[in-house]
Amino acid sequence: MKSNRLPRNNKTDKGFEILYYNLSYRRKFIRTIWVGIFAAVVFLLIIVLKLFVPEFSKFFSWFAVVMCVVFFTVVFVVQLIYNYRMWKVEENKSKDNKNK
Repeated sequence: MKSNRLPRNNKTDKGFEILYYNLSYRRKFIRTIWVGIFAAVVFLLIIVLKLFVPEFSKFFSWFAVVMCVVFFTVVFVVQLIYNYRMWKVEENKSKDNKNK
């Protein structure tokens, strides 16, 4: 029976790719950085709104804001480290295959 899944060695390293799954680890690392920057801007916006707009304070407590920031920061750092390490492993494998 033939699988509909893409082979693991056909990961996109150049050009446009919508699906995160189809990216190489290098591209996943880069996308993670971009999403982290976007998330930091969103979190800063939420904090500024919480401080300076009284109507916004009734939607989120400080505890909820801090817990969300801490949770997403931990997930972001773990994902960043994982993608970087896997990128280097993938890079070393490709170098080893070229040397053979």
